[in-house]
Amino acid sequence: VNERLAAGVAATEKSLGEAGQYLKEAKDKATVLGGYAMKGMKTKKQATWNTRFWLLMIDIRTLALTIEHDLSTLRSLTDAAGKPVGWAVAGDMQSKEVTAGGIRCVWVWPKEVEDPLLVPGKLLYVHGGAFCLGSPETHKQLAQQLSRRSKAAVLLPDYRRCPESTVGDALADCVAVYQWLVTSIAEAKQSGDAGLRAKEAAKEVVVGGESAGANLALGLALKVRAGIVADVASSKVNLSMPGGLMLLSPWTDLKDSIEQRNNSWTENEELDFVLPELAELFSRWVLWAQKTGGLEGFATDKAANAQAEALSKEELLSLASSQEVSPARATSLAGLPRTLVTIGAGETLRDSQLELVERLRQEKCQVESEVFPDMPHAFVLAHFM
Repeated sequence: VNERLAAGVAATEKSLGEAGQYLKEAKDKATVLGGYAMKGMKTKKQATWNTRFWLLMIDIRTLALTIEHDLSTLRSLTDAAGKPVGWAVAGDMQSKEVTAGGIRCVWVWPKEVEDPLLVPGKLLYVHGGAFCLGSPETHKQLAQQLSRRSKAAVLLPDYRRCPESTVGDALADCVAVYQWLVTSIAEAKQSGDAGLRAKEAAKEVVVGGESAGANLALGLALKVRAGIVADVASSKVNLSMPGGLMLLSPWTDLKDSIEQRNNSWTENEELDFVLPELAELFSRWVLWAQKTGGLEGFATDKAANAQAEALSKEELLSLASSQEVSPARATSLAGLPRTLVTIGAGETLRDSQLELVERLRQEKCQVESEVFPDMPHAFVLAHFM
């Protein structure tokens, strides 16, 4: 009996000890998270921010500072923020799903035109989300604003995401959609030489996106420059460059997100929601997928997450130097179409974006750029403000 009592006491003491340790760890974690939350709450109002935008930035930065670094959690948060708003279609707009080059896409275009292909201008808009987040649904409201203001039809591709797939897979999906779009426009013209029709069709298309979407837009243009053949009216033709590129808060150099040497990383850490640790986290997932080919079910695969975490800085820098993931580091950017680059002065990525603009200018590309005072990363998504 005494032995059983002693064993029971020992077990109880062990359980109490474990509970005490758990409570201590929970308290320590709560203290750390509380500190991060206070840091987010202390986000300073900038001169160009109205009160609504300031409160939004407090919310987003607090979430960025405190949220679990877990893919499923991050996706759930992104979907919750974007999808309910994105489902609504304004009375002056219309929307439909199509399969373009084998890829699910969503069209958004003005209601007064029956067919989106008959709208004079087309915008192939590639959503951002660090290659890992987002969808046509999370960006449908933005697409409506872009369509309304430009009078263009906007096509949103549902490309494959990392780390289940690779940046190369996402780029292949975007290229397939571009081929389909240009071919569809050319064939709708019904008369004239197939090559000329395809060339004129490409002029009607602007390819754009924000953040990682801008990366894929730039990568697509480089693929077209290298040569893409399509079937137009039973003829093989080389597709021409799109009429323009629209790169909004572009994330086109992942090596910069690993090195974090540029001044904007420290200057804007208290202003932007793209925090240094989040930029490295997403870069790790993307570059792990680039190395391994990706893995379905990555979000719940502890071994795969551990592998991504274990990648050395040297290996990350090597993987990030590839043109496929960092098109800003392409050997040449010459020959690209007219390009618009928008940059937030408050972005941690600001300096790498300015470097991209300078390279485009040095290589005689026609580039227009504007730096918006105080603005954070992908500020275009706050169009409702």
